[in-house]
Amino acid sequence: MGRMTPDCSQDGMLTRLLRLVTRSTARRPRRTLMLVFLSVLACGGLAAIGLKFKTSRSDLIDPQATFQRRWLKFTEKFGDQSDIVVVVESDEPARVRMALDALGERLQAEPELFSQVSWKFDTSDLRKKGLQYLSPKQLEEGLARLESYGPILAGHWQRAGLESYCRRLVIHARWARDQGRSVDEGQAIRQAIRLSDSLSRFAQLLAPSEQSPDAPAPVTLEPNAGRPRTGLTETSFMPSLAASTSGATDDVPHPSESASTLSDATTFLSPWPEVFPEAAAATKSLLQVRYHVTEDGRMGFLTSVAVGGDQDFSGTSPTLARLRELVESARREFPGVTFGLTGIPVLESDEMARSQADMTKASVVSFVGVAVILLIGFRGLRHPLLGLLMLLVGLAWAVGFTTLVVGHLNILSVSFAAILIGLGIDFAIHYLARYLELRHEDHELGQALEETSASVGTGLATAAITTAIAFLCAGFTRFLGVAELGIIAGGGIILCAAATFLVLVPLIRLSDQSVEPRRLPAPFQGAVLRWVTQRWPKSVAVLSGLFVGAVMMQAFGWQEGRPVVKVEYDSNLLNLQADDVDSVAVQQRVFQQTNGSLLYAVSLADSANECKRQAESFRRLESVAHVEHLGEIIPDYAPEETELLIQAIHARLANMSPLPRELPPIDPLAVGQALETLLKTLSESETSDAATALARLNAFLDRFEQLALEQQVELLNGYQTAMLTALRMQFEQIAEAADADPVNISDIASDLRSRFIGASGEWMLRVFPREQVWDEAPLEQFVSEVRTVDPEATGTPLQNYEAARQIRQSYMNAALYACLAVCLVLLIDALASGPLCVSLLTPLIVVAFGIVTLAGPDQTLDLRWMLCLYVALAILTASIFDFPNVRNMLLSMTPAAIGLGMMFGVLGFLGEHLNPANIIVLPLLLGIGVDDGVHVLHDFRTQQGGYRTSASTINAVVLTSLTSMAGFGSLLLASHRGLQSLGLVLVVGVGTCLFVSLVALPAVLTLIAGPAAARREENVSAELTAAESRLAVLPMERVADDASSPVGRNLRAAS
Repeated sequence: MGRMTPDCSQDGMLTRLLRLVTRSTARRPRRTLMLVFLSVLACGGLAAIGLKFKTSRSDLIDPQATFQRRWLKFTEKFGDQSDIVVVVESDEPARVRMALDALGERLQAEPELFSQVSWKFDTSDLRKKGLQYLSPKQLEEGLARLESYGPILAGHWQRAGLESYCRRLVIHARWARDQGRSVDEGQAIRQAIRLSDSLSRFAQLLAPSEQSPDAPAPVTLEPNAGRPRTGLTETSFMPSLAASTSGATDDVPHPSESASTLSDATTFLSPWPEVFPEAAAATKSLLQVRYHVTEDGRMGFLTSVAVGGDQDFSGTSPTLARLRELVESARREFPGVTFGLTGIPVLESDEMARSQADMTKASVVSFVGVAVILLIGFRGLRHPLLGLLMLLVGLAWAVGFTTLVVGHLNILSVSFAAILIGLGIDFAIHYLARYLELRHEDHELGQALEETSASVGTGLATAAITTAIAFLCAGFTRFLGVAELGIIAGGGIILCAAATFLVLVPLIRLSDQSVEPRRLPAPFQGAVLRWVTQRWPKSVAVLSGLFVGAVMMQAFGWQEGRPVVKVEYDSNLLNLQADDVDSVAVQQRVFQQTNGSLLYAVSLADSANECKRQAESFRRLESVAHVEHLGEIIPDYAPEETELLIQAIHARLANMSPLPRELPPIDPLAVGQALETLLKTLSESETSDAATALARLNAFLDRFEQLALEQQVELLNGYQTAMLTALRMQFEQIAEAADADPVNISDIASDLRSRFIGASGEWMLRVFPREQVWDEAPLEQFVSEVRTVDPEATGTPLQNYEAARQIRQSYMNAALYACLAVCLVLLIDALASGPLCVSLLTPLIVVAFGIVTLAGPDQTLDLRWMLCLYVALAILTASIFDFPNVRNMLLSMTPAAIGLGMMFGVLGFLGEHLNPANIIVLPLLLGIGVDDGVHVLHDFRTQQGGYRTSASTINAVVLTSLTSMAGFGSLLLASHRGLQSLGLVLVVGVGTCLFVSLVALPAVLTLIAGPAAARREENVSAELTAAESRLAVLPMERVADDASSPVGRNLRAAS
């Protein structure tokens, strides 16, 4: 049957070693505990001196990973790009801009805490070099147009009057028609439309009494005292090029564009064609002051990077604390304006702060729950306290081990203490349960300790090794956070197991040396469960199988006629946050109102021209919303192509004559005749634009004729003054933009330059996704498309994508390696030395031969498949030599395997998914399941005849499981959804492993033991009962002395 007897003569080397250690520590308990105390002090001192804490999430990633090297290289050139984002909201766009200005200036005043403060894109310093952004052809055409204004520039401003304007327009239109030049004719007609609209607008301004109630208020023109407004807003970058039109692309706008120019009735609409008509559209968006606001202007953004002061494990940092103070001050200064904080640093800070608060609350609940369970399970207080003391020593040793081997803790490995508390206390519980059972069987204190180490010690050692290996296998993964946690937790498990024999044994020796066995507590026995699994094992096994199958099926569903797994991996970190965290709410509001993301990818270019080419390629991607860069600040054309032309323009305007202080009075009759002539010319054209111009000019003349002569004179004089002023202003603005000194990066504001241009000259592009990229599908599309343009791109979205993939792959690889290693350890524990050597060496030869045969220069073999093949062949070979023990070895893994399968079924039924927070407990569940299986199988192997789960095994497995469930189940009270899911997964997983360990597995083992063995035990039990009844009438001496009687032999065996 592959089962061992408790005969000490058959003890293995490990059992003899445990007996020796127990005997030594029990004989000298005080000396042992003194040495333990000194070791604890040494570990504490070592940790205080050498243990460091790393709170950055980048510390979780292997710095040798390709994607991490890209990121580190980028941060060396541009610094940290983790933006803190202040979101400002108001129904009044002007107040949004005012609040951004006020808060931005305050942050800039504290450079020791805030760097790269940005709330607007200001390149206004480049206005004086605006002409450099035009092509040589555009400059040549503009220079030619300026030459046509030669007499006016020389001082003949009367040639720019309204009458002259109309007559030249008529001449141009008729000449174009006669020459068959439809393009030139259309241009003249559109200019007539603009003149009609300009006159109508001006007439409305000077005759407010005749306007509708909704018409805008009039303006006063004072040409000699100042300039009229010409359509330039306060955010225009290029006043010299925008002039009095907005977005004109020809000498005059198309009729469909005229309506937009009339949107602001307080703006004078100049009738003059633009000298550089392409400039307004080409450069307005490039050189204007642009606030970081949404299209409607009701939501604005301020970004900044924290300077130093990394946050601690509680989520606090000096920079964020100061920022919250400044934001609170801004709230008081701008009532009605809403301020919110978000961005990766704020999200991480809020997450850690909330997690710490939740963990503190959960720790109190957990401690109380575990204490209550131990008190109930052990029916006393003293022995649970001894177990907790042992656990504290194990934790102290683990801290020292961490300092020596790893040297630091990160935000993931800091959870090692919770893992060791959940698993380390299990060793004490198993040991104490067996010890108390033996003491109640009248074993002496020393003998009970030694027999406890011999009976459950091998199980504890096997469980410790398998669990430690399960964690240590994570050290082979590429995700540094998981690897370090695995190394620390694995080493800590071994140390806690060692503390069981080096610390708990002398503590028990000192505590119980004067206590009689009858005064010791009697632990929980589980008598009903033991009786049911032994009495009806087949029924229990069948019902358990049906129940397990039904639960596991809940992990699957049907979708479009095919089965799908309902439990998925959710990598969205926002789904882990508590619902009431402000930074998450702000982030979600930004998603809803902007339909975009605050995260962005970054790409580097060697020059401004390359930067522009990459930007165009990025903009063509479906997943990209927009691209930010400074490449467009550098003109497309080399200075040698434009410099002479710009100098010529500057020279042409340098000696421009001023407007005369007094203009000759206008002749209404002459102007009226000129307008009538223009009207007639338009009527001769058959184009739709001519019809539009005719209608609009007719409308103006109809209204003009209704005015008195004085009003007509006033209107025409005022209009002529305004149109001359507008022309003069256009000339001045062109002159202001005619600086021929080449544009270079020193012309860019220092804050923009430091953010977008590296110290070694690289140009950075920020590529923003069209959708929010916290979810895996849009993130994967965005990353894959961005890399088609720049395979070396990096940034937070790409870091999140690669880290999520690495975490998931790391846990999958760690789980695989752990399962394979556990199989080998259990195989070594189950087999004798001869079959073991054959079982381990034979597959090694086969796999080595396969590697040599299949591997080639162009073909690499997957190590994982080779390891799987080796372990499978080892188990197959071992089953040939010793099938019962191999079967038992496989059965010891059923609580972990079936328990995890049932856990996924429960999670599928509840609609819960795996995530970066709860996936960390999978190795823990694997360790707990294997521990439970190993202890049950060791209990099975140490019994003779039929199998019945021992009371100590029942008590230990139940207590270890319930303490773990109580400890981590307290996380269900947390508001942080990641911690909630972690607690749920662990409670469900431990519960399912407990069910398999104490219900399904004992029933199967009872069936394996066979009915004959059960009948033999029933006969022995009946014989003992009969003997006890006869003892009532027979003298005790006679029975005890009759060694040859069956009753005497059975009584001695029972004792």
